[in-house]
Amino acid sequence: MYKEAIAIDQQFLPQNHPDLARDFNNLASLYKSQGRYSDAEPLCQQAIKIAKQSLPQNHPLLATYLNNLALLYCSQGRYSDAEPLYKDAIAIAKQSLPPNHPSLANNFNNLAEFYCSQGRYSDAELLCQQAIKIAKRSLPQNHPLLATYLNNLALLYCSQGRYLDAEPLYKDAIAIAKQSLPPNHPSSAINFNNFAEFYCSQGRYSEAEALYLKALDILFHSLGSEHPNTVKGWKNFVYFLMQVVSEGQESVLSENPIVQQILAKIKELGV
Repeated sequence: MYKEAIAIDQQFLPQNHPDLARDFNNLASLYKSQGRYSDAEPLCQQAIKIAKQSLPQNHPLLATYLNNLALLYCSQGRYSDAEPLYKDAIAIAKQSLPPNHPSLANNFNNLAEFYCSQGRYSDAELLCQQAIKIAKRSLPQNHPLLATYLNNLALLYCSQGRYLDAEPLYKDAIAIAKQSLPPNHPSSAINFNNFAEFYCSQGRYSEAEALYLKALDILFHSLGSEHPNTVKGWKNFVYFLMQVVSEGQESVLSENPIVQQILAKIKELGV
């Protein structure tokens, strides 16, 4: 459908029409969600090029396209390429949007995630808190984006060892996601996986196991076994079970056939 839209617009619109930028951005987002990063990148770049030529320099759509390319670069570990794009997107959004606009919250959240990945926790915390503040003012109280922002602040606190601050945020994020998203939405899998890692860090392995299994069930049903997020989720679960085995805590785990099969393989290989 996205390819058809591009073909039609290319036939009837000027080559730098804003609608073409939108089409390229939409297809790029689809490819990114499928893990097709090399296909997504030139489309993101084309969307930005058209937006710079056809829209005012502080148009919020340009901020969106810059932000999306930054997200793509982060997915590939290209952090030095991503940071200036995030900053440009925020600068544009601040000039073109009201101070409590949800898009600005999204931009703050994305830069916060970037800073957290770089260990720049004090920079990240302020941005996370700003994103949550804006979301609470501008979105419904059970909006899934609020769950995302709460989850990200919880991750940040865990990175700093602030576990008492993190746990209620994880619980709030999961509660909101349950109310606002379909049962098998990939975002719920992220929330479950992150909360599982939190419990694992606390040695609460039985609680962690249940959440890992929920996350994997969602990922396999919603994204399929080959998607990078599913592969990553599976690896996280295997590493978790390896940790449990190394500490001799297998007795706290369930009799789930998948769990028992992986445990047997870990013991057989001696890993």
